Amino acid sequence: MVLLSRSLVPNLKLPINDLAESDAKSPLRSLFHGAIGAMLWEYLPLWSEPMDEAVRELFERYQNFFKRSLAADFDKEEVAKLYASEFIAASPAGVMAGKNDETLVQAMAQGYEHYREIGTQEMRIRGLRLSPIDDLHCVAHVSWTATYVRGDLPETAIDFDVHYLVQILNGSAKVFGWVSGDEQALLKQHGII
Repeated sequence: MVLLSRSLVPNLKLPINDLAESDAKSPLRSLFHGAIGAMLWEYLPLWSEPMDEAVRELFERYQNFFKRSLAADFDKEEVAKLYASEFIAASPAGVMAGKNDETLVQAMAQGYEHYREIGTQEMRIRGLRLSPIDDLHCVAHVSWTATYVRGDLPETAIDFDVHYLVQILNGSAKVFGWVSGDEQALLKQHGII
């Protein structure tokens, strides 16, 4: 399984739907030669599509949740759907572990209130790349763009990345951890705080 991991070739971006078995004349098919290529051709759609679909759907919901929360429409029930029952988070500030309970809900509600106070208007995903670990786990490398609008500074867009640990159970993907950069330093660098 490790030999087939996309993490070994991170810049390879294949549109999985174009790899249909029946499309023997596909230009992508010509990329696969010999016995190993044939094996990859047959196996790649089987391990990629369910994970890819579930994770993309998770982050579409995550982005929509962020948008609604910035508009002061925070749905604490959605938190339970996005995160596993327990999680781990790492940043330059340290490592913490927590539970998907009322403490997380309160921390997130306060976080979104803070985002609104500093002028966060939008949080948009500009890129998503997966590094599968096994059939049920992956790292989702998510590239975000945050847009800030306030009267005392011009509209500011900041790009940043977060690496999420994702588990897929019963076809549903949930975040069970993340690694992020120094958000406070980035906001200070751009004059947001």
